[in-house]
Amino acid sequence: MVKTCTLCGRTKGLHLFPEKNSDICCMCLDGHRTATMYRNPTMERKRWLKKVERTQKNSIVAISNIGYCKFNGCDNIFVKRGKTYYCSKCQKKAKREYQRIYSMKYRKTEKGREAFKSLIRKRRAKINDIEEVYTNEEWLSLLHGTMGICPKCKKYVGVENLSLDHIYPISKAEIGRIYTIEDIQPLCKSCNSSKSNKIPKHI
Repeated sequence: MVKTCTLCGRTKGLHLFPEKNSDICCMCLDGHRTATMYRNPTMERKRWLKKVERTQKNSIVAISNIGYCKFNGCDNIFVKRGKTYYCSKCQKKAKREYQRIYSMKYRKTEKGREAFKSLIRKRRAKINDIEEVYTNEEWLSLLHGTMGICPKCKKYVGVENLSLDHIYPISKAEIGRIYTIEDIQPLCKSCNSSKSNKIPKHI
C-alpha cells in the first residue's frame, strides 16, 4: 500500500506515515522539508503554511506523539520517535550529562575505583614501554587476601588504604618488561613512598 504526501508530493509506503489518516510523511514532519523555506522566505514559507493549513483537519500528529523537551528548561516541542525524551538539539548534551553522572557514581564503588586506577596504570605502562598481563580480578583477590594488613610493616591500615606497588620499579625496568601478578604487591602509603624506586635485595 502506498500514499502520496501532500507536502513533498512523493508517493511512499504507509509505513513512512505516522498515522493512517495523516497525509504528511514522517520526513516532512521532522522538519527536513522546512529547510527549503529559507532559500526564498516569501514564497516557500507561504506555500508550506498553506499546505499545513489544509491538512490540519486531518490531525497531522497525534497528541500522544508530541513531546516537550525537559533538559535544563528547554521546553521545545518535538515529535517522539521511540524512546526519545529530548529535542534534537539537547540529545547530545543530555547524553554527556548522563555519562558524567554515571561515571561519578561508578567511581565511588570499589569496583569503579580499581577500574579507573587500572586505566591510569595502563597509561603509565604504555609511556614506559612495559606490559602488565594481570587482570583487575587477580589484583582484587590479592588485595583482599591481605585482610587490610600491610605485608611490609605488618600494620592494619584497611584494604582501602593499600596501594599497588611494583616490586621491580617501573622507572628502572627495561623496555618490554612483563609484569605478572607475582611482580606486584599491596603496600600501605608510607611503605610504598619509603620504598620509592629502590630494587629489593632478593631480586
